[in-house]
Amino acid sequence: MRKLDNRIATLIRIDEELYEDIKCLAERDNRSINKQIEFILKLYVEKELDVSKLEPGTYSLQVYTKTKDAEDYGEIVDIFASVPTKEATINGKKYRISLNKDRQNRIELIVK
Repeated sequence: MRKLDNRIATLIRIDEELYEDIKCLAERDNRSINKQIEFILKLYVEKELDVSKLEPGTYSLQVYTKTKDAEDYGEIVDIFASVPTKEATINGKKYRISLNKDRQNRIELIVK
């Protein structure tokens, strides 16, 4: 392993289908694949998200559902297309929650 700044450079093996899914997420969120994997791992480890630490970009909102028989992640969408756009500026960063009708009514958080 090689250390870069406060990061460790390491190799991992990932299932090809999972890699393609991560690659699509990275492209959608304008991140490199490595940054996307790091982002996913941080969310998993921290189990919460501090939006003030988000880099500028577009994020889909996900929900985790677990029952006795199954568990799954899914995007939050508005089937009635009724979510109004909400905006806020916090510590100089602009945040917007909006409905993306071009992405099957996906609810997105946009950070600028």
